[in-house]
Amino acid sequence: MLSNVYVFADVFTSLNNMGIEFLGKIQTLGWICLALALATAGFSWIIGGSEGMRKAKVIIIGGIAGFILIVGANSIATYFKDTIAF
Repeated sequence: MLSNVYVFADVFTSLNNMGIEFLGKIQTLGWICLALALATAGFSWIIGGSEGMRKAKVIIIGGIAGFILIVGANSIATYFKDTIAF
């Protein structure tokens, strides 16, 4: 009976470590996507004239909002992990 408790604790610890590692890799991908979005918006702003400026603003806002969600995912996951108990 006691060995089952240790197995469950080990499984949850392993899942927690996998989640932290996954979020770290996703955050790295988020930095890359933000850089690409800002570069695309910059080219659109410079080359596209007034229409490019309008498109660039949407790309910048979307890129920053997505980046905030990706970076904040670790905080959100930590909050839910601490709040929800099995």
